[in-house]
Amino acid sequence: MKKKDSLDNIDIIIPSSNKKGTNKVSKPKKTSSNKETIIKEEEVVFSRVKKNEEKVEYSRSRSSYNRKKDKKLESLIEEINKPRKPLIEEEEILELEVSNKKNNIFNEDEEVLEIKEKKEPKKEPKKVFDSQETMVLPNYKKEVKKLEKKVDNKPSYDSKVSKKVTPTKKKKKKYRVKKRAVALVVFILLVMIGSITAFVIYKGKQRRLENERIRKENYIKEVTSHFNEVVKSNKDATLYKKVNSNYQVYGTLYKDNTMSIEKEDIDENTKYFHNEDLDVYIGYSDVDPEKNEVVKDDRYKKYIPFNENIVTDDEYIIYHQDDKKYYKLSESSEYPIIIKMSDKYYFEYQDELVYVMKDDVKETKKATNTKLTPVSSVPVLNYHHIYDPKEMTCNQSICMTTTRYREHIKWFKDNNILDLTMKEFDMFMNNQVRLPKSVLVTHDDGWLRQNAIKIVDEEKFHATYFLVTSWYLPIESQYMEYHSHSHNMHNQGECKSGQGGGIQCLAESKIQADLKKSREILNDTTYFCYPFYEYNDYSISQLKKAGFTMAFVGGQRAAKPSDNHYKIPRYVIYSWTTTNNLKQYFK
Repeated sequence: MKKKDSLDNIDIIIPSSNKKGTNKVSKPKKTSSNKETIIKEEEVVFSRVKKNEEKVEYSRSRSSYNRKKDKKLESLIEEINKPRKPLIEEEEILELEVSNKKNNIFNEDEEVLEIKEKKEPKKEPKKVFDSQETMVLPNYKKEVKKLEKKVDNKPSYDSKVSKKVTPTKKKKKKYRVKKRAVALVVFILLVMIGSITAFVIYKGKQRRLENERIRKENYIKEVTSHFNEVVKSNKDATLYKKVNSNYQVYGTLYKDNTMSIEKEDIDENTKYFHNEDLDVYIGYSDVDPEKNEVVKDDRYKKYIPFNENIVTDDEYIIYHQDDKKYYKLSESSEYPIIIKMSDKYYFEYQDELVYVMKDDVKETKKATNTKLTPVSSVPVLNYHHIYDPKEMTCNQSICMTTTRYREHIKWFKDNNILDLTMKEFDMFMNNQVRLPKSVLVTHDDGWLRQNAIKIVDEEKFHATYFLVTSWYLPIESQYMEYHSHSHNMHNQGECKSGQGGGIQCLAESKIQADLKKSREILNDTTYFCYPFYEYNDYSISQLKKAGFTMAFVGGQRAAKPSDNHYKIPRYVIYSWTTTNNLKQYFK
């Protein structure tokens, strides 16, 4: 379709197809002069660009998006309006290879004319507008985009450098810039990540160190909470011997037993407490501090040990005096014998008197444990009524004032005479223990017993009361112990001989009932004192049948192990007995 423009000298041909690479531009008509024709064509194009400039100005106010496009268009227009050299200089024009149709500057295939330079061929730069039809296309926006694309792709010339800067080099330069920027960003990220990682590691290390410090402090507090100079086992605790740096099992400390612990610095490595006497170790968690004061009975230290030792088996159990298990040890040991019983041996262990069963002993052998000589007899003294002359009077020969009685007690203590318990005296009479100079103080009946009890408790002196339990009951005391003087057989005239104590002749059933009642009141005692010192074979047989193991009479002499245990002699103490008289009993 042909259409004449306002100049009436050029026909504008609208392309019939929009497909790529298929657009063909119609040939312009011939004019009188080719040069003039080119100039006119340029004028027409520029005039139309001017007209379109007004349209571009109008389009700027339409939207923010179009305004950005308009700015680009303005820059293009300014570029176009600049004074420039013609695309082809007259003096640079070389021979034009023209096709069969003369004076045409465009061929049918829209090929650009090749311009050959004198020295070196150069490619003709693309024109801003390929044809005159460009500016009159109906779709203005598309054409503007095409125009922008052509200008972007147009090679530029550096005024100072004759070398062309191609889009490929620009792209390479942009790529290098982008690459450096990416590298910088990556480096910054790596530095940040490294810093954060180092910070996290540092904080983690600090946190671990703090946790370790807190753990150590808590551990030391935990161990310290179990420490004391004396501890008590909270279970059957294992004992260890330290061999080089290893802890080897040595034995057992049974539950609820105490042990002395060596003072030492506690730190995070403390796992065991050390007993210096035995050189054994015990786990700190197996014991608790013993808060109560532990009072150990050291009376055995006054005994004279035998010059004989026991050698235990490789494994044996140690017992307290109250038959409670103390230690279990797994190494044979040797101990001096302090007390010999029919089924056990007593010895000193951890500042206590303990024992092992005979079954756990390999052998006994002679030894030199002491040079002290034990006594062969013990005086047994028989007091009766201790009265306070400030409160009453007593004219009987067996009455003694509290003042004289205290003098006797103090004399025993001042002369290092061991005040025996009934059990200790029993062991002496059975050759189970060797004693230094000793005495057994006894009292009969129970009348005014409170006066004697008060003095022995104040003087901390052991003594015994034989009570007639139908008349008197025990009074609580730490140092006075109570044994039988019958329940109700201390009556005159029940039998014909002597003063007539009933144990000599009463029916067996009556005697057994009496003795049973007395034992029940007196904590099942096995020690007896005959009323009025009167006895016979019948009496002795009744005592044995009732469960008594020892009985006391008079006699005015010291007791020996060889004496009949149901006829143990005693010294009767009278109101006139002085400390000088007492000396004779210990010769």
